[in-house]
Amino acid sequence: MKAALFTGKHTIEMVEKATPEIRDGEALIQMKACGICGSEIPFYNGIPDYLCKHPWTIGHEMAGVVAQIKGGNNSLSVGDRVAIEPLINCGKCYACRIGKYNCCANLKVIGASTPGGFAEYVLVPINRCHKIPDNMSFAVAALAEPYSIGANVLRRGQITKEDLVVINGAGPIGLTIIDFAKNIHGAKVLVSDIYDDRLARAKEFGADVVVNATKENVLEKVMEFTNQEGGSLVIDATGVPAVIESTQYLVAAGGRIVVVGYTENNIKIDGILIIKKEITLLGSRNSANVYPYVIECMTSGKLKLEKLITHRFPFGKVADAFDYANTNFKSVGKVMVEF
Repeated sequence: MKAALFTGKHTIEMVEKATPEIRDGEALIQMKACGICGSEIPFYNGIPDYLCKHPWTIGHEMAGVVAQIKGGNNSLSVGDRVAIEPLINCGKCYACRIGKYNCCANLKVIGASTPGGFAEYVLVPINRCHKIPDNMSFAVAALAEPYSIGANVLRRGQITKEDLVVINGAGPIGLTIIDFAKNIHGAKVLVSDIYDDRLARAKEFGADVVVNATKENVLEKVMEFTNQEGGSLVIDATGVPAVIESTQYLVAAGGRIVVVGYTENNIKIDGILIIKKEITLLGSRNSANVYPYVIECMTSGKLKLEKLITHRFPFGKVADAFDYANTNFKSVGKVMVEF
């Protein structure tokens, strides 16, 4: 089979490899679509991931067709069209025992811990294969992964239609959060970012108010939006420490903060403020137990799925796809590689 091997900074080689040998409890998936995640861009830029090192085949936003099955779940058949949940958990640790396998102490991620979706075939645990309708394109089905992250954020934040939601960051994950918050839950949403192109797309996804943080005072705009109370649900999808820290000032007394933006840096929380406001501060990692719900929402016609995919490349042009995503990060939505 052909596989895209990321060998170093801006270097992707198309190589011939043996098709993976299937093991008990696994399905061999013939890839049909794989999206480029923003978390993969540093790897393309030559920065090793905490889970994988060069050379490696990455890719975790996947959809395809079941080519082989060995053991396991009788509900899955060869030829089934599936979206792939890219998590492999141990099933034994505390997080797994309480159903939060996304936080597994021994978590493996397809495309990081094991070879990923920028290849013609990939091995996946049977229980991480989720059937999709015949009328759903594979490119849209691959969006189940980023949309599952958005769904998990809002589940963690216990969103209701009465919420005034503040979202910092209008990249692809921010857009999935907007899409769910507005078009599934019916909440009102304010979105901040530093790029006008992203804010314009946020409006297309239904944001009620957009704020360019380089031109306007976000706190003032949030207070105007919330009748001087602050957001009942405030979400960080930037991973920028200063922006994460700002959420404690944007949130209403009694409100919830969910951080999904990734950073390895420390953040500062005002000890008096978190007590005085009785802030609920939550993290959100990947997703757990939401794929069937996400696929159901994707078939409802309510989500702006096609708007998220702004660029498509064939698998043979995967290097061009990454180059484009890397150099146009301010304006792209989801760059999709199709097989």
